[in-house]
Amino acid sequence: MEILFLTPYVPSRKAAGENFTRLALDDLSKEHKISLVYFKYKNDPIYEVNSPNVEVIRVCKNSFAVKLLNCFKIPFLFPVFTIRFSFRLLLLLKKKHSKKKYDMLLLDHSQMFLYGKFFPDVKKILISHDVMYQRYSRKLNQIAVLFAKYSEYYVIKQRNADVFSFCGKDKDILRENYNIESMVINSYLEENAVKAVANNIEDCFVFFGNWKRSENLDGLKWFFEKVFPLLKIPCKFKIIGSGLPTDFMKHLATKNAECLGFFDNPYNEIAKAKALIAPLFSGAGVKVKVIESFTCGVPVIGNEIAFEGIPDEFSKFMLKNSNAEDFANTMRSLSFSIQERIAFKKDFICKFGKNTFGEVLNK
Repeated sequence: MEILFLTPYVPSRKAAGENFTRLALDDLSKEHKISLVYFKYKNDPIYEVNSPNVEVIRVCKNSFAVKLLNCFKIPFLFPVFTIRFSFRLLLLLKKKHSKKKYDMLLLDHSQMFLYGKFFPDVKKILISHDVMYQRYSRKLNQIAVLFAKYSEYYVIKQRNADVFSFCGKDKDILRENYNIESMVINSYLEENAVKAVANNIEDCFVFFGNWKRSENLDGLKWFFEKVFPLLKIPCKFKIIGSGLPTDFMKHLATKNAECLGFFDNPYNEIAKAKALIAPLFSGAGVKVKVIESFTCGVPVIGNEIAFEGIPDEFSKFMLKNSNAEDFANTMRSLSFSIQERIAFKKDFICKFGKNTFGEVLNK
């Protein structure tokens, strides 16, 4: 099968969405030929192609100025759905399709969905990582939320399209708000997380995320402002991921927190931690950091938003809290043995490692 694959980020291990794309390309290219288009900022590394079945046909330059210009080109849609839309790229895609006659157009993330409107007769897969209407309902005023909802409905309602979502909750939101049925898939389990096994548990808690994303950074700042003073016990922290502001890193140094930055395989560090901490107050969809923590056999201390979309059968390691005092109490009382963690890891991988994107697509 010939697939035209569009994604708004560089496929990489850098963040959850990008890693899904990387793993999806590796999976699909085993049996199918893929023409890939992706977007990158100036300082982003290029995608390293791992298969002869993947051909990069365009790397699109991305910047704040480009995204702003695109917003003005199509003002009747909410900006998140237009910031990566280019009429020049659309013409290229039309020319490619006229020559190759692609069997499928695969649009990864809702930022790509608008391109599908111009290919009404081509089979399309729309991968909805988040329901954007839900994401923005948590931080914007009602008028802006309605604008986002109208725009999302416009770009997702397409002929010859199947929608994939990542949890039952997103499936329900799409049905109730847009009358669209989606197929639920599981995130790919990161191979290094599956392999990560701790022989001992360190007296340390870990944070993990792309800190350029406001929902991650806001939660981290909230923890050290509200929860840290309540702990009253010595605690060590490791913070993994890129994008931490320099001034905040200096502040963390006074809190017994070690900033490790981004590196390709953080899962051995996560596997040794007492727990991953995930306070989140915005965002939508399944939080991949929670999935990856469970894959390592590590419990997660979070709030309701952190565990959205994750089945209740894994609730033993979903340590849910509603306020700063709850977080502190949970951290003080936490006690899971190595044996409990290994048993949970095995059960989680067995159940969650099924129904992945490639499996559902091939069906």
